[in-house]
Amino acid sequence: MKIYLSTNYRNLNPVREALEMISGRLNIELYQADYFNIEEQIVPQIIETIKKSDVVVADISNENPNIYYEVGIAHSLGKPVILVSQTNNFNRFSLLSYRFYNYDTDEKGIKNLSFRLEQILSDNNELNQLKIFLNPRIDQW
Repeated sequence: MKIYLSTNYRNLNPVREALEMISGRLNIELYQADYFNIEEQIVPQIIETIKKSDVVVADISNENPNIYYEVGIAHSLGKPVILVSQTNNFNRFSLLSYRFYNYDTDEKGIKNLSFRLEQILSDNNELNQLKIFLNPRIDQW
């Protein structure tokens, strides 16, 4: 399963850690924008990687515009998007009308997030509920 991780955490990344806990059981290949070729334009690389991914996991904790952009790309492509956040106190545009999962950054919180992500990623019905189809022709990018 190919997962695109949209987050602005680089070093200590609790969501990446949670996904790595289950990567062996679910055969996860994890992609993140930080690891792209910086000599080329990054937006086409992001779009292409999201297109090739089965699922997008987006950490909207810090309301980063880049993450919203990546979530929008995933939605337009009809990809399932799992939204996670350390908070539910958002001040600007947010995705709160969509299902999202709170997590804590301590060891127990990361284990709980890992457990919940494994449940979602193992259930095709659950993943299908996380798809949003805005325009059926947009997936032909």
